[in-house]
Amino acid sequence: MDKTQEVTFHTFLKAMRKGKKVTLDRLSKGICSASMLARIEAGERLPEKIVRDRFLERLGLTNDWYEDYLQPDEHALWKSWKALLRAVENKDYKEADSLIEQYEQDNHRHSNVIERQFYLAMKGQLAQYRNVPEAELCMLYEKALRLTVPEIMYDKWRKQSFSLQEWNLLLEYIHFGGDIGKIEWEEDPYVYQKAAYELLLEEFQKAVKDVYGRVKIFPKAVYYYSMVQMKQPKADWECERLLRLCRQAIAMLRSTGRMYYLYELLEIKEKLLTVSGQGALFEKEMTETRELKKVLSALYRKYHVSEKTENCCYLYWQTDNERIGDVIRKRRKLLGLTQKQLCEGICESRTLQRLESNKTRAQMAVVRQLLERLGLPFEFQRLEVISDNYEAVVLYREMNQASNAHESDRAEKLLQRLVPLISMQNIQNRQEVKRSEAINQLGQGKITLREYVEQIKEALGYTAVSADMKNLQEGYLTCVEIGCIYNIATRVEEGEAWQYFKPLWEIYNRYEEENDVEVHISMYLLVMIGIASHLGNVGRYREANRISDRAIKESLKSGRIYMLHDYIYNKCWNDMECQKLGIPTETACTGQAELQACILLSRFCQEKSYEAHYCRKMKEWYD
Repeated sequence: MDKTQEVTFHTFLKAMRKGKKVTLDRLSKGICSASMLARIEAGERLPEKIVRDRFLERLGLTNDWYEDYLQPDEHALWKSWKALLRAVENKDYKEADSLIEQYEQDNHRHSNVIERQFYLAMKGQLAQYRNVPEAELCMLYEKALRLTVPEIMYDKWRKQSFSLQEWNLLLEYIHFGGDIGKIEWEEDPYVYQKAAYELLLEEFQKAVKDVYGRVKIFPKAVYYYSMVQMKQPKADWECERLLRLCRQAIAMLRSTGRMYYLYELLEIKEKLLTVSGQGALFEKEMTETRELKKVLSALYRKYHVSEKTENCCYLYWQTDNERIGDVIRKRRKLLGLTQKQLCEGICESRTLQRLESNKTRAQMAVVRQLLERLGLPFEFQRLEVISDNYEAVVLYREMNQASNAHESDRAEKLLQRLVPLISMQNIQNRQEVKRSEAINQLGQGKITLREYVEQIKEALGYTAVSADMKNLQEGYLTCVEIGCIYNIATRVEEGEAWQYFKPLWEIYNRYEEENDVEVHISMYLLVMIGIASHLGNVGRYREANRISDRAIKESLKSGRIYMLHDYIYNKCWNDMECQKLGIPTETACTGQAELQACILLSRFCQEKSYEAHYCRKMKEWYD
């Protein structure tokens, strides 16, 4: 494939499908005909966004960490989904029921099967909250599942590609007594359901290879499977098998920094170790399980978040969905351009005015030129690099995981393999490669902090060379650009850092005020840890603690564990400084218990350098 060619949705979809060796018929099943998908891949048809997303989700490419520029009608649909997700998460029954009723009255006849499936899934979630009889729940989930998976017998669905949402609907259908066809040992409902779970676990692990996809379903499936066994007499529990699955699921959560069903799995693991008699044999494992469970329980209580993973909303949340018109307007102002300057040679001023006010669907030929002039990507994007080369996508994901695990040498080798596979004529690719090189080289000790900062500034300048740092909060920045600014802020001298942190703080404060943190959660948690640390260092303890408290709660709500220990430690450090200065605090931080929580959480996340630091602080402060 020519790596300099334009990357569009249809070229990307075709490359990912062929890279994963999925047939047209298998990918399109329940959504459209194979011939229609062939036309889509040929660029003859562009499906709706939710259909585009479903195709990619079936190929293991979810909307978790990239920007998506939407037409006004697409954004309006996402906004309505977001409102319902929030109502369901908050158990706001009145609002959720109203939104579903409104959809069914106004939109049901005009919507596609994926949209109808989403609303049925949310009805199912509300029905679970209300303890509706299992038979009714089974029928509801079957109805939702059959919209895109018309054949739900095991010998049929095992030959189809599923999105994570579809795997979840199948799991719920089985959980509430659904029939997936003739399987061995079906003489009683318990044995049948147990066998059905085993088939689902087996097929899911064959089908879903990406760990960030697996982690959204596998822990829940293990939890359901364990619970159905544990309703039986303890003598009938398959402790060894269940322990192996629990360990596997918990390891998956650890490697991805997620907490979906983590508390439930820790409870099950503790019971299994006790019943199996392995508690004494694995005394250290039992102790660590109980201690982590205790730490999480205390955090959930303190921040008024449920210990249990109560709904499937995390499967439907998407990040950084923006209207095209808003992006162009904000970016233009950030770069100090007038409407006349931006549209010169591209379109008429009134066309740009209508586009920026979101009064019309954008003409993509015009949008392409405008975004290019603004230093923004037009090409189809699912990662920080832009490519429709399947091997490049796989390599980038591996490199990103290695970088997150502080494996700089491995990340550097993967980057070297990646670069020849992507177009370096693409400015976004050059930017991300430059940034990644600097991060790897700093981790390897090959460059100084000053050199690192200069290289990150160079990378930022590829797309935002004329941006005024004072006006960043009013403009539009990509996640990579925000990452660059954050990288700079955390490595410059303390006195210089605030000029970089301040605009980021204002951006994410605005998201807090707009109650829109979930849509920007990954970058929010990353950026705010640096800001909280900086504010503490300059004596703004109360502001730093407010940020940390909000971020801890958002981490718990979104099921993210990686940075919890960072935020808790920030509060501990701030309170120690306040004690030294005789400043009263409002956080009720007892110090020792919180620091012990930091040790346990960093140990769970395998952050050895952080764990060692917290252990040193424990001796320094309390010995």
